[in-house]
Amino acid sequence: MRTGILLILSLVFVAGTAPGAGAQSVDLTVKDYGVAIGNAPRVNGIRINPLADRSVQRVNGINVTLWKPDGSPDGVVNGVSVGLVGFDARRMAGIQAAVVGMNAAELWGLSIAGVGLEGRSMTGIMVAGIGAGTERVTGISVAGIGLGGNAVRGLFVGGIGAGTDDLAGVSVAGIGFGANRVRGLCASLVGVGADEIDGVVLAGLGAAADRARGILIGGLGAAGESITGAAIGAVGIGAEQFRGLAIGGIGAGAESIVGVGIGGVGIGGEEVRGLMIGGVGVGGQHLSGALIGGLGVGGENVRGAAIAGLYLRAEETFRGFGTGALTRIEAQHGVTIGVLNIANELHGAQIGLLNWAGNNGTFKLLPVLNLHRD
Repeated sequence: MRTGILLILSLVFVAGTAPGAGAQSVDLTVKDYGVAIGNAPRVNGIRINPLADRSVQRVNGINVTLWKPDGSPDGVVNGVSVGLVGFDARRMAGIQAAVVGMNAAELWGLSIAGVGLEGRSMTGIMVAGIGAGTERVTGISVAGIGLGGNAVRGLFVGGIGAGTDDLAGVSVAGIGFGANRVRGLCASLVGVGADEIDGVVLAGLGAAADRARGILIGGLGAAGESITGAAIGAVGIGAEQFRGLAIGGIGAGAESIVGVGIGGVGIGGEEVRGLMIGGVGVGGQHLSGALIGGLGVGGENVRGAAIAGLYLRAEETFRGFGTGALTRIEAQHGVTIGVLNIANELHGAQIGLLNWAGNNGTFKLLPVLNLHRD
């Protein structure tokens, strides 16, 4: 029996290495049904090729290949395929496993490669030890070192990193993740960066995007040109335009903040509107809404309710209600309460130990209460 098997393999080897050899095999088949040993182009059953695959047309069943393929651009393999070096075909469907690598235009089902896996389209489950890359993925993709794709739909997992042009689904990366567009959940131990994010992003160090809508959580911080939704950073949040909830361990800053901002140290921006709470203070050029600063609140123009522990400052105009041990306002329209209230131009009331109104004629400085009505 052993002698017979060795004889068959020897015949296959001689046939496969002969000059001009193409599809050469020892077939135990009837109308392509049965068992073929060698480079059989068409088999329905079991195909075992100890040499290189070349010009394979169609295999349905079990396919075993032991050497590097020479290429089968029109090959179709359905069933279970096992290879030492890998496969090269147009379409593979079922279960495909290779030690070194795998390359197919279309992969359907479960595809496993030790070193690498490559294809134009993958549907199902794709697992690679070192890396995997494909243009379009639908299903589950897992790679130990890296994972790349143009369009990904489903679960995308990269041990060291993952990158894609367009992700819709869930992405998890050990070190980092980068994409042009993310829709869904994206998580990384180190960081996440994308041009456009719609969904939830969790990053160990930080998350950044040109435009983000949803929830961004960064261990250190989150940043973007435009953020709409919720952004949380242990250190801080930064953006050109922010709409929603911003929570920064140290602070949050943007050219424009609209919504709710909470900063351990402070909140700052050119335009700040909404509820803003800063452990030390809240500052900006134009402030409006409910503004609470542990030490102070200050801006060029302040409108709304401004509660400052020590210092309330409006360089140009103030409209509303404000408090502070010291309130210093250029033009006040409303009520301030403090120990010392200073307004160069008062239109309203000052309540405090001393109150200065620069436009009050003889009674500019009064204790307890100072009023000016037009």
